[in-house]
Amino acid sequence: MNDIENMITKQLLKQSYQIVQQDLLNTFQKMKNGDKIRLPNIGVFEKKFKQGKSCLPKTFGKKYTAY
Repeated sequence: MNDIENMITKQLLKQSYQIVQQDLLNTFQKMKNGDKIRLPNIGVFEKKFKQGKSCLPKTFGKKYTAY
């Protein structure tokens, strides 16, 4: 394979990874709490909702929730 074909292959591979990553991110964002997705040879990913509260002193009068 010459250098031009190698560059094209690297560009296509990079674009392919970006497309797959974007699709996977969209899938995770659309999942509901507790849903699972299985990826062959990698494992199972489960969407879990975790909620944290701020440690600000009560003098501020508000609690903030982070997702």
